[in-house]
Amino acid sequence: MEIIEVSDRTPELMEQLLIIWENSVKETHLFLSEAEIADIRKCVPQALAGVPHLIVAKDDANEPVAFMGIDNRRLEMLFVSPQMRGQGVGKKLVHYGIKEYAVNEVTVNEQNPQATGFYEHIGFRVYRKTDMDEQGKPYPLLYMKLYMDSETAGKKRKKAVTAVFIIAAVVVVGVAAAVFFLISHFAEKNVVTDIREYEKYFGPQGIHQSKNTDAWEKTRESYLVLNYIFPEKLPESADVEAFYYEYYNPWDPCYLCYMVYSCDEEDYKAETERLRQISMPKDYLIYGSTGFPYPLLAVDSSSYGYIYAMTDEDQNKIIYVELTFCNYFTDIHYERVIPKEHLPIGFDAKSGNPYREEYLSQLK
Repeated sequence: MEIIEVSDRTPELMEQLLIIWENSVKETHLFLSEAEIADIRKCVPQALAGVPHLIVAKDDANEPVAFMGIDNRRLEMLFVSPQMRGQGVGKKLVHYGIKEYAVNEVTVNEQNPQATGFYEHIGFRVYRKTDMDEQGKPYPLLYMKLYMDSETAGKKRKKAVTAVFIIAAVVVVGVAAAVFFLISHFAEKNVVTDIREYEKYFGPQGIHQSKNTDAWEKTRESYLVLNYIFPEKLPESADVEAFYYEYYNPWDPCYLCYMVYSCDEEDYKAETERLRQISMPKDYLIYGSTGFPYPLLAVDSSSYGYIYAMTDEDQNKIIYVELTFCNYFTDIHYERVIPKEHLPIGFDAKSGNPYREEYLSQLK
């Protein structure tokens, strides 16, 4: 099996991929009629030609058996020949996309539950749902983001299983001693406040960036939501007022990243323009938030929390915040670090927040 990015999209290859697409859709998209498939088929060649990264999996005979398309970290398409389904080809392609192209988003049809389960197994989670597809047709869509890949999740499961045996020791060694040992042994924490370390965490090869998998192995730190709002490098004129980075993982990872700086007019204009180019979700007010105290430049929000940037225009100041976490609450005391005036208005991500309580009630 060979996985390559296509550099020459020949008519012959496009025809082969079109056949894979059609056979795969007929096998998996059972909610579509023959007429609908034929209608969509007309648009596929244009999509194949236009997607920025087209990656193909070839068998030992050098024949394409699956392909995917990637655009700006989003998996736009993934199709596998029916005869290759269940052999791990799709999973290999997605992991390749995560490692080489920092893929962290995908959209699937709700009426294709096999696809939803496939991506959830890899580590994607649904953060938004629409009643219609992007063409306005009555096909509900599920928007998914990568929480952690299945390899990282496997390590966490192993940690959790080990923890079960430690909990059993409570009966023998006493509650207080066992709990202290459990937390101190398994909780992972890293706090950085030295701005000189910024690029170590947020640079192109930073620990907090998706592509640096070697750094994950060394630090055991992973990510929840890929952070492309924080800059990879600070501008030359940056006068940093505050910087704080915390990774805390008692059972599941939590992040708090906070930075405030002012800069000269030229650097301020360049950075605010970059941030305004980042697409924002339509419904970004979550966890009780009713708004932001400063003009918003960029925001990414989901059940995993917030990443956003605001500006104090009078002072050429930019405020960056990341609060990401699992299970609808954070274990980090964020109010001790981030001033109230830099948090979303009404934001509550503590353990008893209404958003989490509503989620727990749905599980009963």
